[in-house]
Amino acid sequence: MKNTTFVRNPMRMLPDGTIARVFPFHVSLEGKENRVLCREDEDYDVFVKVFVVCARRKNVILEVYSVVSNHGHSVVLCADKTSADSFGEEVKRIYSMYFSRKYEDTRAMKGMSVDSQWLDNDWYLKNAIAYDIRNALDNGACSIQEY
Repeated sequence: MKNTTFVRNPMRMLPDGTIARVFPFHVSLEGKENRVLCREDEDYDVFVKVFVVCARRKNVILEVYSVVSNHGHSVVLCADKTSADSFGEEVKRIYSMYFSRKYEDTRAMKGMSVDSQWLDNDWYLKNAIAYDIRNALDNGACSIQEY
């Protein structure tokens, strides 16, 4: 990956204890249809926990996330795009298993896509973080504290 404004490309300790040069990625999980994936407070709680557990399992650093009724976003630090993609797919897989079991709806997340974008400069990084946080407000939360 090339050096850009985000020149620092810091070395960080990953969840497995290894030290690696990390890059920021925006990972988006969005459905083609606006299906409600979080129907109750428990669903939001589980979705957040899935983000955290999958970050550890896939050896990425979870910087910020947002979960709204029909999709989720996160900004992660990881060694490469493959790691970011793998993290997103794991979140989709695990939450899909939970959702399918709870609501007996095996098709709810079939149309969901996982997209990871390398945030290759400071402007994209700052905007992705702001977007993830603002996403909760844009989807009905009265305040960040409430979210």
